Amino acid sequence: MAWRKLDKMIRPASCRAGCWRCVYGCPYGAKWTARDFIIEACRDGAHLADRARVLRVLVENGRAAGVEVEVQGKVHAVRAPVVVLAAGGLGSPRLLHASGLGPRCSPFFSDPVVAVMGSVDDIDGGAEVPMAAGLSLHEEGIALADLTLPQPMYAAFAAQVGRVDRLFAHKRTLSMMVKIRDEIGGGVGPRWADKTLADSDRKKLAHGVGMAKAILREAGAHHIFKSWHFAAHPGGSVRIGEGVDADLQTSTPGLYVCDASVIPEPWGLPPTLTLLCLGKRLGSSLAATRRAEGAA
Repeated sequence: MAWRKLDKMIRPASCRAGCWRCVYGCPYGAKWTARDFIIEACRDGAHLADRARVLRVLVENGRAAGVEVEVQGKVHAVRAPVVVLAAGGLGSPRLLHASGLGPRCSPFFSDPVVAVMGSVDDIDGGAEVPMAAGLSLHEEGIALADLTLPQPMYAAFAAQVGRVDRLFAHKRTLSMMVKIRDEIGGGVGPRWADKTLADSDRKKLAHGVGMAKAILREAGAHHIFKSWHFAAHPGGSVRIGEGVDADLQTSTPGLYVCDASVIPEPWGLPPTLTLLCLGKRLGSSLAATRRAEGAA
């Protein structure tokens, strides 16, 4: 299989050998996050309102005019000529609906993931960077990767499917991730999200799980079991070409969306680099427009 190392966006000089905290958030600053952009923006004069919840977009004379936001129990109106929603594949369509600017229910993809686990007698694992290498089968819509899990997360997966006999086998366990590219469907509503997998999606998962089990058996694993599937990257709910145009602007002038919700088709891959590129592209475009208006 064409297994290869995966981009992890980790600063090697700051990474600690034997650390297992990647999944919970790196305490050493080795793992890059978008917080770096926030720090840079604040250094350049941006104002960050943490613990704030946007309630709806304000629209005046047909244009976005800001947002209504709740901060520490008090509702405020924040005015701005440009509004960019980045609340994610579930949050952004809900905000559009709450603002009267989007449908009550928006179909989406979820990139379903299953963890497949098995015990190997001669290993002592559980303290490595997860998903360090993997394989993408684009035509089949299946991706595989290693999946070193912290002990509490592993125990939760085992308990979830009733494998209490494996609760204390964490250090002897090899895990693999199976992720598929599911069809866009279901719906994100005002307070709910529903995504029943299509028959074709279930067949992909079954095929991927079969591959993972075969790999684990070749590695000497026994007592192999899998978790229930869960959503990895909800998105596609405000798609380019439908919810936004090619410049990520909605039908309301001055209102943009920039997150996984704009991805226009079933995905099945980590979206981080794609979203970084979309964000940089939108930021450059908005800055150029601002400069042109200033010159005029």
